[in-house]
Amino acid sequence: MNSHDTHTDHIDTDYIHPKLRDLVHSVGLVGWTRIIVGNWAILGAIILGLFIHLKSIANFDQAVLNWVLTIRIDALTAFMKAVTHLFSPTVSVIEAVVLGLLIWAVSKSWRFGLFIPLVMAVSAVATSLVKLGIERVRPPIPQRLVVELSHSFPSGHTTAASALAVSAALLALHAWGVSSIDVGIADSRLSRNRRGRACLIWMLAISLVALVATTRIYLAAHWTTDIIGGALMGSGIALILGGLLLTRHSVHTR
Repeated sequence: MNSHDTHTDHIDTDYIHPKLRDLVHSVGLVGWTRIIVGNWAILGAIILGLFIHLKSIANFDQAVLNWVLTIRIDALTAFMKAVTHLFSPTVSVIEAVVLGLLIWAVSKSWRFGLFIPLVMAVSAVATSLVKLGIERVRPPIPQRLVVELSHSFPSGHTTAASALAVSAALLALHAWGVSSIDVGIADSRLSRNRRGRACLIWMLAISLVALVATTRIYLAAHWTTDIIGGALMGSGIALILGGLLLTRHSVHTR
């Protein structure tokens, strides 16, 4: 265990029931923080889905789509189609399995290898269930540049991209030893290096999600609020499972 983990993962559990105390310690402060934030993200996606039929939200979505239609050009359309294809349901399954096998081969940890495929699978199931519950209609077919048969909210492509990006970011944070950052450690340069790595990881993750989400709006496959819901859903599931599987104790389990 690293020194910075010792400082930041301590939770006062003296007055907690022994069994609950064991659970708290097994997950750690960082793990519980991820679980709580992840639950709030999923709750936010569900609440958004319940209000998407409001006229103000519909007007906002339509205004964004109308603007997108004015900037379409052939070269950009070809690029957007290529990127969005990388996160289609079939391709996402292949990506998850391949990444899982590669990570397992390198780390020799079944938890690491299973993490991304599990996050992607749970995200796909959750998205399908929410789509059936919300039943939102996609943008009009004449404006749509791709064929889509399912309901619109949340965006499955954006959910998949978020699930992949956030789960990969969490794995990278552990691999680089920056699963938590102790701002009070004596070596300030070490603290800055960890912050820099963490910022780089999250910037890459956010950029991937933003790119995929943009393609879905550009191609008129989704409304703007669909991709917001998808980003919240995929990120939330990745954070919850990351809190449960990528804790300071479980990461060493082979």
